[in-house]
Amino acid sequence: MGFLTRLIWYQLLFVSKLVRVAFAFFCVVLVLGGYVTLRMPGSSYNGPLPPLTRHEKQLQKDLRYDVKVLAEKIGERNSSRYGNLMDAAAYIEHVLTSAGYDVKRLPVRVNGKTFYNLEVEIPGSKFRDEIVVIGSHYDTIEGTNGANDNASGTAGALALARYFADKRISRTLRFVFFGNSEPPYLQTPQMG
Repeated sequence: MGFLTRLIWYQLLFVSKLVRVAFAFFCVVLVLGGYVTLRMPGSSYNGPLPPLTRHEKQLQKDLRYDVKVLAEKIGERNSSRYGNLMDAAAYIEHVLTSAGYDVKRLPVRVNGKTFYNLEVEIPGSKFRDEIVVIGSHYDTIEGTNGANDNASGTAGALALARYFADKRISRTLRFVFFGNSEPPYLQTPQMG
């Protein structure tokens, strides 16, 4: 073997070892990085769940009731079932008013019909200009009663609105309930 051939051979062996070391290092970093980023802190809960508190029982009752009113009593609510959509808006407005809010009805005119976004706000005591928006749409896709899309989301937003109604908080909370976010309005200028 000539000098040049031996030099190339040694360089290939060195590069091959370097590549193997780099690959091994990469694998170790990948495994440790995955462990650190995906590992949940603490330990998983094991055992029977504790009984619900009085507050949690009331929350469960309120959530269930709101979903039943929207999904079962009112049912499908969209531009094809415009009366139902207005009933849902009235129900949400009633719940918010009962919690002590002044509800703003923000009209959205589409195809000769008026849809409403409903909004209430709790001004922040310290950071008034920092606004946290909690929103949910209350309309449904045609042909569905929308229990999970989105009576459950609306019930959750209503529960949060009830909870914070008498609280003093540092940042402004704005609760918004949208009236027409499902097709055919989804991702269009007419979307609530």
